[in-house]
Amino acid sequence: MQTARNLFFFLLLFGFGTVAGSSFTRGSAEVKTKTTSRTVPEVVDGFLNRRQTELIGWLGLTPDQLDASAPALAATRAKLIAHQTRARSEVFQIMEEYRAELSETLTPEQRTALDKGMEKYRKQHSSAPKAP
Repeated sequence: MQTARNLFFFLLLFGFGTVAGSSFTRGSAEVKTKTTSRTVPEVVDGFLNRRQTELIGWLGLTPDQLDASAPALAATRAKLIAHQTRARSEVFQIMEEYRAELSETLTPEQRTALDKGMEKYRKQHSSAPKAP
């Protein structure tokens, strides 16, 4: 029972880690009924597009002002992608360390079930790293 509970919490934490790795929240218009795995550039682009739309509305930016700010936006995009890639990698590494520690307490059958579950998770989430 304790092992099943640990496995549940591991998978729950792994899911939260994936969400935390993206660190950007989706706008209410983007909430989907089916969860889809998004790449780091997709997350960053969505975030920047929402912020730029807000700025256009708040400040009344002109097309010329948007064109003039394009290099700064491109540099910001590159920095955010690099940051998000590092953050996701660190989250996956932390969760992999936990999985390894949890695995020590599992029976061989439970380890096999955990490995199969993780492989299924990795296939569904293309941003998840492959098994070591």
